[in-house]
This record gives sequence, structure tokens and C-alpha cells, in this order.
Amino acid sequence: MERKVVELENLSFRDALSGMANRRYAEMRLAHAVEEVQTFGRQYAVFMVDLNGFKAANDRYGHAVGDELIRVLGRTLTECVRTEDLVARWGGDEFLILASGMAGQQLESRAERLRSMVQASIVVKENMQVAVTAAVGATMIQPTDSSASVVERADEQMYADKNRSRKARLSQIVESPLLLDSVRFSLSLSHAALSMLQTVKTEYSEDELPLDPAFAALMEDCKEINTETDLIFPSP
Repeated sequence: MERKVVELENLSFRDALSGMANRRYAEMRLAHAVEEVQTFGRQYAVFMVDLNGFKAANDRYGHAVGDELIRVLGRTLTECVRTEDLVARWGGDEFLILASGMAGQQLESRAERLRSMVQASIVVKENMQVAVTAAVGATMIQPTDSSASVVERADEQMYADKNRSRKARLSQIVESPLLLDSVRFSLSLSHAALSMLQTVKTEYSEDELPLDPAFAALMEDCKEINTETDLIFPSP
């Protein structure tokens, strides 16, 4: 009976999909870490990791691929940290990492490593490679913190990182030779160029788009893809 109770307790701390620690367990560990910082002056860092493009991949390739992405990226994040550190699925496509013995100046280099490792991880679906990127927020636990304030600050950093990457991605798309040549020379658009425009349309609001009239016209006038020729053309 005692062994069964222990097994049930272990299951209650595990995420059913990924097998990693769940939010309930992460909250317990985080509360303990805050107490250690306040009582003994120990150093802990908290990282919030949110997957960019997960919903689009889930919608396009199906829930089975989405589930596999969660599992693969959970393992990837676990490989990025030491065995004494915690990686937990916080909810949906968001993960929390609690790392001990870190200094504040190490946060950005560790966050960049997490971004790089996530970007390099793929799931294969019918000979297609499915990948996502990650936004990472990082902060040190302070003696004046509560668990809630730490998570809130890490979340703020994560959303700031997400906004920076969104702006950089939009600039990369807008400045792509594929689109610039189409605007300048009224060329037909390849499937790759169409994918860029669809990304802009679905992921960005009008307020975020460049003011260039030619680009605005291109966004407005494009037809759907011609599946036979794999090209689209501006509307007459």
C-alpha cells in the first residue's frame, strides 16, 4: 500500500504527455527555491520558454505532430541543463526551468543556448521536417520575491523576447529578395514568397506592417496559390 501511494504521488507530479515534471511539481520546487534564497542567500535562475510557431505547426500537421514536438522539445530542454536543475511543462507549449547556482551575467548566454537547441530540434512528418523556435525569458530569484513575482518577471522577459523576434522576422520577410523583386518588377510569386505573405497575414496586425504602398498592395491583391503551377499572380 505504501509503495502504491508513492507511485500515485509520483504520477501526480508528472505531465501525462511528455513524462516530465508538471506545473504542480514546478510550483513546489519554485516555492522551495524562493525560501532558500531568502533564508540562505542561495542563487537560483528561472527561465520561461515559450514555443514560437507551435500552434501553426499543430494546426497544419495535426495534433500527433504537436504532441511529438512537446515530447522532443521537453527532452531537448532537459539536455540543456544539469541533472540537479528542473525542467517542467508549465502548460500548453510553455516550459519552466529552475537552475541553481547561476549568476546574473550567465542568464543571456544560457537563454541563447536554449533558443539554439530548440531551433535545431525537429520532428519528421512524412519526409517533412517540422521545427519551431523559442522565446526565452530569464531572471534571478531575489530575496524580496514571491513565487508569483518571479514567474511574472520571467514572463515579461519572455514576451519581450517574443516581440523582438517577431519584429526581426517581419523585417527579414519584408526585405527578402523574393518579395522585393516581385514588388519592383511585378513578377509572379513563387510558393516560397506566398508562404512569406501568408505568415505576415496570419501572424501580424496591420499596425505592424511596413508603410510601403507597394508592399501593402501586394498583400492586398495576391490570389490563392495555383496548385497546378505552384505560382500565384497579383490580381488584375
